[in-house]
Amino acid sequence: MNQSLATWLEGDSRGTRGITLERLLEQDEVSSEDDLKRKHQDKINAAAGREVDLDSIHVRGMHLCNTRMDYYYSSFSRGAISEVVELLPGAPMMLMHDYFQGMPEGKFFHAQVARHDAPGVLPGEDIWADGLYFVPKDQRGDELIRRIDLGMNEVSIGWRCLDVTCSECKQDIRACRHIPGEIYDGGFAHYTFGGILSVLEASQVFRGGQKDTSNFTPEGFEPSDDDGETKSLFSDWKSLTRTKQRYGDIVRSMPAGKYTPEKFAKSVRDRGVEADVRTLWSMFGLPGKRSNVQSLTLAKSRFSDMSVAARYVRDHDFRADKRKVGDGGFSFQQFPERLADPETWQTQELQTGVTARLAERKSDKKEDRVANEGSLERLLSGVV
Repeated sequence: MNQSLATWLEGDSRGTRGITLERLLEQDEVSSEDDLKRKHQDKINAAAGREVDLDSIHVRGMHLCNTRMDYYYSSFSRGAISEVVELLPGAPMMLMHDYFQGMPEGKFFHAQVARHDAPGVLPGEDIWADGLYFVPKDQRGDELIRRIDLGMNEVSIGWRCLDVTCSECKQDIRACRHIPGEIYDGGFAHYTFGGILSVLEASQVFRGGQKDTSNFTPEGFEPSDDDGETKSLFSDWKSLTRTKQRYGDIVRSMPAGKYTPEKFAKSVRDRGVEADVRTLWSMFGLPGKRSNVQSLTLAKSRFSDMSVAARYVRDHDFRADKRKVGDGGFSFQQFPERLADPETWQTQELQTGVTARLAERKSDKKEDRVANEGSLERLLSGVV
């Protein structure tokens, strides 16, 4: 996922398995890809700016972005999804957001809002912007499509927008004190994109920043019977879901895209403002409760089995190796109970069906007390 011309964080690690074109066509009500090309021939010609020989192109689609909280603790609003759909036709399809040396590999000609259910995903988080694009049927295009059809097919959007709104204070996340991914009284701090100005491109990438992105072989973009607004891209879209797992080989110095100290200092210098300690502290945010999470419990009413629950836990930057099943749901220990200060226990719902048990660690509390006492002694002695 790429916002404007700079990717805030690189990559996420999830596995994927593909479904071949042949298998898709067996399930497809459209007799061939040629039928789809003929259906959208006018849009293809409009995107190309000329009359296109339909035998000279491949057509594929992307599940591009959605309203779910992604790996950077950001999401697109419902309105932003509609704006992406409005702006996607005519945008280029590229590789790896290469704006400096790369040329487009294809072009989008159609897009729409779609709803895709998935295990553990709440209603309202399943709204997607999906698009169709074409690729030249030459040696380069044939090789690209062959890899896409074999499952090497995660995708990412590049865009510009006005709003990046913090879930905690409703201010601009780039200026407020909250850190995306930290835990505050409202649960996970995250931010929402809105006011989409342009879709720069959509890229084939090694890993998508949004969850469950992929290419697909479409079946005609026929409306479903659900609500008359969102539409299904397939007669049976569930056959196209990818089993993905995040392995956590990307190490983050800070959660989810806050500026590094170097970038912050440079931005302040560029504006001619003195970067004092108080300004720096407000930029990076006050600490939340994440380090005090002793265990997480995920309700069985939302998460169908342990594997779905474990994926959610890892996707939200917690460990999932110490686990058990109880009457309350699927539990994941973050540190042993014996290390918790018994006077500090509390519980908090982070999201629907996700409850954290929190406590300060005994060792941490002792170290904090010693540090505070030392600071007080220095202050009283007049040494700062």
